[in-house]
Amino acid sequence: MSLMDQLTQIIQTQAAPQAAQKTGLSPAMLEKLMPMASAMMVSRLGKNAQDPRQAEALNVALDKHQGNILQNPETLTDDTIIGDGQKILGHIFGGQRQSAEQSLAKLGNIDQNQAANLMAMMAPMVMGALGQQKQQGGFNASQLANMLGQERQNAQAAVPKELNPMMKMLDADGDGNVQDEMLSMGAKLLGGFFKKR
Repeated sequence: MSLMDQLTQIIQTQAAPQAAQKTGLSPAMLEKLMPMASAMMVSRLGKNAQDPRQAEALNVALDKHQGNILQNPETLTDDTIIGDGQKILGHIFGGQRQSAEQSLAKLGNIDQNQAANLMAMMAPMVMGALGQQKQQGGFNASQLANMLGQERQNAQAAVPKELNPMMKMLDADGDGNVQDEMLSMGAKLLGGFFKKR
């Protein structure tokens, strides 16, 4: 099972109802937006890991994330977990964290604070899933980079087909910036995707 498949399964079965309590969004909406947030993070991690130094730093960091949160999704709404998630987002997106949050907010037509909370809850889950895979596979930094390269492709495939160009724009130049007009188009497409489901 790929990382994206694993995360989506946990979201649908356990995480979305917990996140609904914290964000004020419906579980149905979160079942669409949480995989989108995961895809953004996994895609960016895959890009970051192309730099051997960043791949090594991530590989070391994963030793602190053994996947416990995946077995206890009820902790998603704990302030400690959210605080940890905010730090993780800073490492993943750097100075473009706010741009990533704005992207998710506009894509889902939600408040930016809701998007920020959602991404902060998802970040420990993404790291936990990666840490679990490392624990099981025992890979090194180079192997992690290769695995994330594949997962980056899975992340691109996990979003509605119409949004694939936008996902590529999100990390095309490594700064997380997306033009407002593209985000507006994405929000409309995502709205249509919700209606189809």
